[in-house]
Amino acid sequence: MKAPESFAQAVNPKLTKTIPSKPIPKEESFEFIVSQTKRFYESILTDTNSIEIEHSRDTNNYINYSRVTIKKILDPFEWFANHLHTPIALTMNYKPQIYNWYDYKAAWMNFIYLRPRHTWLIKYSWIPKQPKVQEKARSSTNSSSEATLKQKLKEALDNLEKYDEH
Repeated sequence: MKAPESFAQAVNPKLTKTIPSKPIPKEESFEFIVSQTKRFYESILTDTNSIEIEHSRDTNNYINYSRVTIKKILDPFEWFANHLHTPIALTMNYKPQIYNWYDYKAAWMNFIYLRPRHTWLIKYSWIPKQPKVQEKARSSTNSSSEATLKQKLKEALDNLEKYDEH
């Protein structure tokens, strides 16, 4: 009897092929899902103190270019509420007046999407968190413990050589 190729064939031996539930795409594609306006997304990122943004306008009040400073990027563990779905009120006057973690995440994907020929000047003042490393000062007790460890290691290696001889 032939060994089953998958768990499904092990359960039902009559299966001859495994059919994927979805066709595997040849290329990845990305879709912009914009459910709110760009101004709403900018308001969320400004309200959370994640960015500072400034738009330069021409005489017809069209935006020529924009300057944005990325100050910080929040992760779910730094979120302001206990649950990611909990609504938080915007401090700015805007409708809708509330947002949650998923709106914040969507804001990072959609606030920069303005029009094809728009110029952005992006500045980073955000420094990723570094793990804190504590340096230990060397003392006489550390050097004596190192000597003890070296001695034990030497004894273990000698014992290993004796074991190999037998």
